[in-house]
Amino acid sequence: NLLQRPMTSYRITLMTEELLPETEAIDKVLFPQDFWTEKSFLSSMKEHHAYCIVSKNGSKESVAGYVVFSSVFDEGELLHIGVSKEFQKKGLAGQMLSFMNEFGDANKIKKWFLEVRQSNDPAVALYKKFGFKTVGTRKNYYKTPTGREDALIMVKETAC
Repeated sequence: NLLQRPMTSYRITLMTEELLPETEAIDKVLFPQDFWTEKSFLSSMKEHHAYCIVSKNGSKESVAGYVVFSSVFDEGELLHIGVSKEFQKKGLAGQMLSFMNEFGDANKIKKWFLEVRQSNDPAVALYKKFGFKTVGTRKNYYKTPTGREDALIMVKETAC
């Protein structure tokens, strides 16, 4: 079971309703223009093909980050990912993407999709490191303080 495997400094577990207030608070800081509410996370948790996982700091047992992805047949989509500012630059997003990839391998996902803000250079670099390639753009996809911003559409094909 993927969730039982211990991870360095962190524990990945299914998101629970008890963790939603803390998860929403992190999301509000990270994405002030278009954060997910507790209701958004809860809806994703209840979807048949959606998986919500939170990473907790092993010593503090507080939410350090989260990832939400879905799968239908042999395709998957990264819907949402975030790491608390306090825990950024420690490899946590990479650990969560590795977890998602392992899930994909175990479930024979052939192709992963995601959208990312065009200006989010660290995220784009991370996704490229994990094998994603830019295949298109969604115009005016994200809200910004001064208007809208394009999203890059990225795809990763797997060996499954």
